[in-house]
Parts: sequence; C-alpha cells; structure tokens
Amino acid sequence: MSEQIKTVAKQQADTASVHQLPARAKSVTLDMADRFGMEAVAFEATLRATVFPKDGSREDFAAFLLVARDYGMNPITKEIYAFPKKGGGIQPIVGIDGWMSLINRQASFDGMEFNDKLDDTGRLIAVTCRMYRKDRGHPIEVTEYMSECGRNTDPWKQWPARMLRHKAAIQCARYAFAISGIQEPDEFERGELAAVPLEPAAPRPTRAEFQATAKPGTFCMVDWDGTEHRYDDPEKALDAFTGLLVNAPNRDALDGLWESNNLSAQLRDRSHAGLADKLQQAFTDQSAKLSRPTEKPVEPVKIPPSPIGVKNPDWGAWIELLKARLKQLGATGRAELLKKHSVGLDFIAEHRTADHDAIQLLLDQLLQAEKTH
Repeated sequence: MSEQIKTVAKQQADTASVHQLPARAKSVTLDMADRFGMEAVAFEATLRATVFPKDGSREDFAAFLLVARDYGMNPITKEIYAFPKKGGGIQPIVGIDGWMSLINRQASFDGMEFNDKLDDTGRLIAVTCRMYRKDRGHPIEVTEYMSECGRNTDPWKQWPARMLRHKAAIQCARYAFAISGIQEPDEFERGELAAVPLEPAAPRPTRAEFQATAKPGTFCMVDWDGTEHRYDDPEKALDAFTGLLVNAPNRDALDGLWESNNLSAQLRDRSHAGLADKLQQAFTDQSAKLSRPTEKPVEPVKIPPSPIGVKNPDWGAWIELLKARLKQLGATGRAELLKKHSVGLDFIAEHRTADHDAIQLLLDQLLQAEKTH
C-alpha cells in the first residue's frame, strides 16, 4: 500500500480531520522500476518475459503492478506472477511462500495455529487455522474441508494434509487482514480448469436418519453450520447446546435452533428431567435478552473487488457502489474502506482523474456535514 494511503487511513481513524484520497502520482511502472533500480522499459520487458503474459495489455500490466506494489511483492523473484484468464484480463497469482511472507509482514500478526480433524478411521477430513492479531481480543478461525478442497491432481494425491493446511491458512489470512485481489495457484486452476474434486461430499443425512443411526442413550444435536454432534454424557450435551443458545445472534435464529433440535425431549425421555428444566430455563433467559427488530435495518451496500484485470471493466458501476457505501459510514468506517480498496483507488487516481475528483468531493462533503452536526 502507498505511503499516502497509510497516512490518510491513520488520520481518518484517529482524528477524522483529514479526508483525502491518494494524490495523483507518477506511473506505477516508473515507480516499481525505480524501486528495483531498473529502467522502466527494461523492467517491463523483464516481467513480460518471466511473470506476465507477453501479449497482455498495458492496462492489465499496470493493474498487476498495482497489486504487487500494494502487497509488497517482488515480481522479479516471482513472489507474484500473472496468468491470463479465460474471459480476458489477468489474475495475479501468489504461491504459498509469498502468502506466508505477506502474513508475517503484517504488523498486527501475532501467530497462528492449526488443528486437524480426523474421522473414526484416522483419515483427515478438515483443517482449522486460527490466526491471532495483536489488536483483537479474539482469534480469526477458518476451517477448510477435504471433501470441498481435494482435487485429483498430483500435489493433492501426494501431500493432501499439506495442501489442505495451505488452503486453511490462506483463507484465514484473507479474513484476518482483508487481503483481496490475489489467488494461489491451486485456486486459480480450480476456477479456470474446473478440476474434478478428489472426493465429492457425501449427501447430508436427514435429522431422522442421523438420530436413527445413533447408539442407544446417545444425545444428538445439530449446530449453527449444520454439523451433527453426538454425546454419551447428558451434562456435556446440555453444556454444548446451552453454548449454542447463548451465541444466537437474534430471536429468530434462537427459535430456529430450538425448534430444529429436540434435546429437551431427549433428556426427559431418558429420565433427565432436571437437566431438561435447566435447558428450558437457558432458552427462556436467552429469549428475554433478544428481541426481534421492529424495523428492517438498512442493508449495507456490498462492494465487490475492484474490476482491475477484468475484461471490459465497468468502473462506473463499481465507483457508484463505493460512493453509496461511503455515504453509509462514519469517518472511521470510511477510512477503513479507503484502505481496503486502496488498489482500486490507486488505479482511479492514475487513470480516471474525473472519478478521482468526484470521490474526493463526496468525502469532503461528508466530512463537512459531520462537522456541522
């Protein structure tokens, strides 16, 4: 990310006294060539001969360099390279070593850990990655499943655990640090070549089938993401389901969870009326804490990744979405949004000066309105 963007984001978040887009700068090709001590022509020729399609457009080349610059990747050493996309344009690709370098360069990164989930035969079925940030009270956690990620390719056949661990780490990094616009090789091949999954996911059993296959005395429940759980100990079942209840985001979700499970009835049927009463009380208490909204909240405008590298990009539509979202946010939120979409904003500043000025005018107006009120 450019120093201008970093400065703007910090000032917005701390004081909301400065509300500026990145200033128009020199060509990104010249900037990157200077960074590596090369002439611009020789720099471009080198990249086109090694990491960029030779017939790629000038616009795609500029977009690729913007992404490399924003994430501090070195295209000369192939930390990042570009593949042509089927529909036109290019896709920046970063291998696992580049991803690990990017993660470890994040100032807020505070470590990560993995947890493997095995089935009854000891076969790996999922990997969970947990990342810690110095500025967050809770870790970011992502689980990737072999049934969804596995492919019929040599790397997945030879190193399935390693490949699934890479998947979990990369996806977790995206959530933890808002990384967008880049893919890893396997992900790109999956989308472009439509590879066949190694093992398709088995159909999920119905609730009746799930409970029917449980051994006698087992307590069954299904959590928020549809994962089935079985417990031999009634108190452990009570604790697990109570934990689901207290994490319900709203009353509708709470009611749905309660109605879709029959743990209270299971407890009573097996002579655990006292535990069933405790569970009923936990449900009643949580119901009292939650209330259904009286009016539908304003739906936040969703902004897709910037159309850099897309064939025939609709920058106008993307900019309108960006402006609409800016109007919904306060000063701190706008600063975070500018930081998140800094690659697209850099491109606009360099290639679409009229749009750059229009966004800047909107930011000034929003800031002035906040000062007035």
